[in-house]
Amino acid sequence: MTVVTAPPPRVDTGAEGETRAALRVLLSAAPADVPVVAERIGVAARALGPGPLTPTADPARRAAAREALRAGLAAGTAGPALAALARAARTAGVLDDLLALGVLDRVAPARTAAALLAGGPAVQPAPGLPELIGRHLGEEPARWHAVHAALPRWTGTLAALLTEAAPPAVEDVDAAPRTVHAAYRGLLDHAPSAAAAAAGLARLTEPRTAAAVLGRGAVPAVLAAAAAAAADPVGPVVRVALAANTAASPAQLRALLGEADEPAVAAAVYRNPSATFTLRHRIAKAASAPGRQPLDAGLRAELLALPFPSARHTTLLAPFLGSGDAELTAAALPVRSRAAVQTYALLAVWERHGTAAAQRIVARAEAAGHLRLRTLQDMTLYLGREPEQIAAALRRTRARFASSAEAARRLHSPRGVREPFELRPEALVKAHCEWSFDPRTAAVLARHEDATEEQRAVFLTTARRGRYASYMPGVESYLRQGLSSGTLTARHVLERTTPARSALRALDALPKGRELVADALGALVEAHLAGRPEAWAVAAQLLPEFTGSIAELAALAGQVAE
Repeated sequence: MTVVTAPPPRVDTGAEGETRAALRVLLSAAPADVPVVAERIGVAARALGPGPLTPTADPARRAAAREALRAGLAAGTAGPALAALARAARTAGVLDDLLALGVLDRVAPARTAAALLAGGPAVQPAPGLPELIGRHLGEEPARWHAVHAALPRWTGTLAALLTEAAPPAVEDVDAAPRTVHAAYRGLLDHAPSAAAAAAGLARLTEPRTAAAVLGRGAVPAVLAAAAAAAADPVGPVVRVALAANTAASPAQLRALLGEADEPAVAAAVYRNPSATFTLRHRIAKAASAPGRQPLDAGLRAELLALPFPSARHTTLLAPFLGSGDAELTAAALPVRSRAAVQTYALLAVWERHGTAAAQRIVARAEAAGHLRLRTLQDMTLYLGREPEQIAAALRRTRARFASSAEAARRLHSPRGVREPFELRPEALVKAHCEWSFDPRTAAVLARHEDATEEQRAVFLTTARRGRYASYMPGVESYLRQGLSSGTLTARHVLERTTPARSALRALDALPKGRELVADALGALVEAHLAGRPEAWAVAAQLLPEFTGSIAELAALAGQVAE
């Protein structure tokens, strides 16, 4: 695996900068993942690549960015030059009301201003823009329609567009450049209310346009709420587009599912790397329930074509154990599971499809060596009994998987997070406070789609603590001395130097450090992180307070994301 060993960028300062510096070293072993990871954590891709950064934590540089934009506005700077100054000021967090209004009134074309003011967690909201949108677009779909249609050809400023745009006689927004879609997304991100965002979404009736506008970038709460509540015909279209957005949180994906029976939305959520095991299990059970729409045919075909063994096979098929879907349960049985999980899965198939279907799956799985002996014994016994007795056995098994106490007992092993329990965050927080879960389990529970912010904080406290509580002071000095003397090996750096964030930050600052660990780091990233957006997101979340080594961090992130 090729590892980028270009001269490192300037070391960031502050907690966020330290995290970016650490990720930059890890991503040097998987440069193709940089755009996806940057989008997931809400930073510009250049902040994670080998090129130089603009350090925004430095007060002097923040002041310089503010003054440069103010001077540019005073001097009449326009076009791309002014846009660049505005982008730098906003990234630095110094785009105040006066400067933002100057950008809205001066930067042209409008799509450039709207795109550079687009929302996201890495930068502050653009001051003044929500008020301007509320005043001129508000909750009127026709006004949003006019702005969207005019964006491709409008050469004036954004402020003028919002006040003057009228629907043209002919429009071809679907063929517009990406900047148009990014600009419209910037307006949606700054909608002052869910009702205003809903008016803007009413324009996105074409799936291709909806995907271009909504398929990337962090999702503001107002926009997510508007999409979840949107009615036909636009509702399913925008929900599918947002459900495919890898920056959407598990809670937002759960809200997009709602109570509606929309196979296309469910399929988009299921494919999304941000979807949790429990969210996928909900989808699997709902699609197999009587009276519900069946699973999306395209998703079913993809799942059945997954190679075994593979991480994707385990991640995407294990949620079907216990769903009652005969075909996908049979495909999921090779996943390494406890006998109790296999038995529950087969009894659920019996409930939906009868004894003959369950017997066929048992026979094929036994022949392939995918059944545990206990499972084979139990199913042979159950399927030889009367239907009432089998139903009673299923009720007992289902009750165990619905029990919070049983879930808490199993969750003390990280494998428990991939079993079909009905996880209730409130009950699990209580159990966790009585007897702390494994950090890997806690990291998964912190992402549960039904967890509140307070519950997430409880689990994250344990997850960030990591497996080891040791801390080695002066890591940067330690690595500098070791590298200069030639006494450090890649194994020492990756497996024994703690905490991971300090070791990675030191490597980011030392060109020879990257060269030393290049091969070993490449193998480590390939094994646990490369090509897995969810694993990268977990690593970024754990980094600030994780006290273990780089190798432990990568392994933990990979395990949590499975």
